[in-house]
Amino acid sequence: MDRHKDVISLVDSGADVCLFHSDIGRMLGIEIEAVPRLAFQGVSGAKEVAYLHRVDLVVRGLNAMTLDVGFTNSIAVGTGLLGQRGFFEQALKSDLEDGYLYSLSELVRGEMFENLIEMAEHLVEEGYKDAAAVIAGASLESHLRQLSNKYGVPVEYTAKDGSTKKKKAESLNQRVRKERL
Repeated sequence: MDRHKDVISLVDSGADVCLFHSDIGRMLGIEIEAVPRLAFQGVSGAKEVAYLHRVDLVVRGLNAMTLDVGFTNSIAVGTGLLGQRGFFEQALKSDLEDGYLYSLSELVRGEMFENLIEMAEHLVEEGYKDAAAVIAGASLESHLRQLSNKYGVPVEYTAKDGSTKKKKAESLNQRVRKERL
């Protein structure tokens, strides 16, 4: 029996555990209901049931990981959700070990950056273009300065009068792009 199955999965920070449709487990030869039930509440608020099994998971671009995943009939056939417990913990640990994440503060900045950009998109949709431009511009410039600091690109310079000035975002962007950081 084939113990490997390619599955298109959604990375879902709102999901507590990783979930896959029960048919996927059966295709892998797993006796789905041979373990105790795990009750959970789906996004709709409905009470659902899954069965946790320890599996080896390989995600493109990440190291292989062994974790508990729930098999359920409450998600679309042939799909999966990669949730917080197991996947996020192991994927983030792997990324940190491999040097993809500079630090926890970088992770938090990335999440905040994403939220601010989403806020700017919403403001545009509501007709507040000026406010959206301010939020998006400040977010992008802040992110660019953090990237510059991370890769050793100076973000300040000494002016002719001896004072320290911040480099303009365009200057930083050109340097980062030139260096392909």
